[in-house]
Amino acid sequence: MQFAEFLNLLYVNIGGEMSKSEFLNTLIENSIENPDDNPLSNLAPDTINRYFSPSGNTISKNKANKLIKIIQLSALTTHIENQLTVDTIDRLADTLHQYGLYTDDSELEISEICAQLFLNFLQGKVGIQTFKKELPSVGEIEITKVRYENGKIVIGSQYLQLPEKGPIPDSLVEFEDVYSKQLLIAYSENDGNPKTDYYNVQNLPQKYRNHLHDQRVNFFNADYVLRAIRDGFKDSEQQIALLKQETYDSISDILFEDYKTSFKKITETLKHITTVSFSKPEITQIQNFIGNSEKKGLCHSLVNDGKFNWVDDNE
Repeated sequence: MQFAEFLNLLYVNIGGEMSKSEFLNTLIENSIENPDDNPLSNLAPDTINRYFSPSGNTISKNKANKLIKIIQLSALTTHIENQLTVDTIDRLADTLHQYGLYTDDSELEISEICAQLFLNFLQGKVGIQTFKKELPSVGEIEITKVRYENGKIVIGSQYLQLPEKGPIPDSLVEFEDVYSKQLLIAYSENDGNPKTDYYNVQNLPQKYRNHLHDQRVNFFNADYVLRAIRDGFKDSEQQIALLKQETYDSISDILFEDYKTSFKKITETLKHITTVSFSKPEITQIQNFIGNSEKKGLCHSLVNDGKFNWVDDNE
């Protein structure tokens, strides 16, 4: 199957009333963090329409490379899944089966297969050798020979291009609400203020402003690792659950010591996690993948999940 054939297959089944150019732009913009970053948005509709023709111009290597760096596989999968119906799932399955791209015993949903194929076609444009089979589970590979390198998870001679990290938002976003609010309370409490009168970002003393900046970097680095696991391995949810549990088990004794302030609890816990060498899950053995920043960020992720609090109500 050629890229143009695949685009037409998607368009016929999930394009609805949109034009081909609108469909492709919508597909991309729902798969990236910032829709304004879509490298095809400045192209004329006729140019994009030719991508759907086997004899027309294909997407350039430069634009394909830009898309590879920003498309989030999980977001692309979700967008495709939201457009599917029972009938279109059956039609896509039949066509993909004819090309040997789908079998009835496949562990991946049609939306996952389509999303991965879309990325595979783009990677083929820039000469990346992509996985020829379904995404591997961690147990299927020799994890000590897997490494993270320049935005890719490398497995032997094959590698998976991960989305670009992207900049950290200038302001706190909803995704950070839980852990960041507890940090702000801890800062204020550390200066002798009541918990109900906690700092906001605008009136933070400089030392706490610096601390918050560093913790946000840690949090987003950890979030990138979690997204990379989701995009790279078919047993991702199991691996993420094990990774978070290993993080918690590594700090639980430290968390429950007596501290004069919540800020002291935070600093001691984050200091301790950098001394820990994870032995499980296997995903932690990927070279250059989880460093001290990511370990600290995973602690904040656990606070976000409600696993523990930086600031306890009974303190």
